[in-house]
Amino acid sequence: MARNQDLDLELINRPKYSLSAENPVRLSLNCHKEKITARFDMHFEMELGIVVSGRMKRFYQNREVTLNHGDVWACGMWEPHGFSILKLPCKVIVFTVYPQLILGTHFEELKDFKPASFFASPSDKKLRLKKEERIRTLELAKRLERAHNCKGGERAALLRVCLYELLLLMYAARSAGKQNLDAADSGSITLVTGAIQLVLDSKKLVTEEKAAGKCGLGKNRFNALFKSATGMSFYKFGLKYRLSNVAGRLRRTNDPLKAVAADWGFFDASHLHRLFVQNYGCSPGEYKKLHSR
Repeated sequence: MARNQDLDLELINRPKYSLSAENPVRLSLNCHKEKITARFDMHFEMELGIVVSGRMKRFYQNREVTLNHGDVWACGMWEPHGFSILKLPCKVIVFTVYPQLILGTHFEELKDFKPASFFASPSDKKLRLKKEERIRTLELAKRLERAHNCKGGERAALLRVCLYELLLLMYAARSAGKQNLDAADSGSITLVTGAIQLVLDSKKLVTEEKAAGKCGLGKNRFNALFKSATGMSFYKFGLKYRLSNVAGRLRRTNDPLKAVAADWGFFDASHLHRLFVQNYGCSPGEYKKLHSR
């Protein structure tokens, strides 16, 4: 099985979800009835999932993990990840979450509750649950299936409550097992949300100096805190966000590359072309042919 670092970037799917501060949580229920050899993707949103039945293998950078029913997985922003199905039927529940919801979540009663740590932790330190913890996770999965069938505001509220409950279950499991996920300190997570908002509010390049100033920090300190909280550098975060929007525009419109480059803060079409190839493994034109609607 090819590991992530050996993959052709063109083979990694990059789904685009329409999540926002007003609509921050997406839930999907998938029942795999055929074995899948390998499927990979990466996306801006964070991902949190539960294996309800069957068995699957999850792929991260330099590591593979086998998950049984009741196990959970988490993926950070633009973290390449994949899976294969080992035992059928394999039913999974998947949260896709707007990052700011996770980064901005804290409870005064639990000062060391840092949910972003589950998504930013290195692949060799992903959380593993014990048997009794997996049973609790499966009980939560049943409630999630019921919530999935609700409508409107009730459904949105129930999904958010269940998301928090799953994160708290993971927090309790980590605390009980004394599993160190190299979590970012709560101050770093709070500070970098302002920098993330700068990126989301602007189509242009946001410099590290401007982001650091927004957070009231020096450049070096800001970069260290940002990487600790999100798992990537601020430059990489901003670049991937702008490129993901470029990819979406390529799929939806026939706008010339020069105009797209100008709108999303690239120097010119050749600058955008070079960075797009480096990150997507194909040219903008080739991408458009593959993904145009």
